[in-house]
Amino acid sequence: MNHLNDVFDEIEKYLVDINLRLNYEFNSEFANKQMSKNQQLILYLIGVNGINHVKDLAYYMNLSASAISQMITKMEQMHLVTREIDTTNRRSTILKLGSEGEALLEELQDKRRKIAAKYLTKMDENHLVNIRDALKHVNDIIYKAQEEDSK
Repeated sequence: MNHLNDVFDEIEKYLVDINLRLNYEFNSEFANKQMSKNQQLILYLIGVNGINHVKDLAYYMNLSASAISQMITKMEQMHLVTREIDTTNRRSTILKLGSEGEALLEELQDKRRKIAAKYLTKMDENHLVNIRDALKHVNDIIYKAQEEDSK
């Protein structure tokens, strides 16, 4: 098991290092947009993952609903996000990307794609497919375990 722990530690180190390096490169490009990393994450979660309630954003970001609401208010003022009354539950609001938010998310996604392509195109397709499949498998394991834990 000691060898396996060493492997786990190395995987974690590589994941953290890759994340830090790519985040630095990505965020240095968008420092002038006056958006925090949390606001960028909110755009992503709403626009890509379809998470559209404050309580769900709070869960995924591990922040209070109040903190998320404050960020959403600022983002509404910037026309990045809109709030609409949920027709199925009038006490709830649904978050959607505003016109500025859609444009900015596309810009953010395009930048992410370019950064990823800059490095991943240096790998052969078999390695890329293996990495993708392994990451999907890990993601599925985590998802199932967390689903069972929440029951």
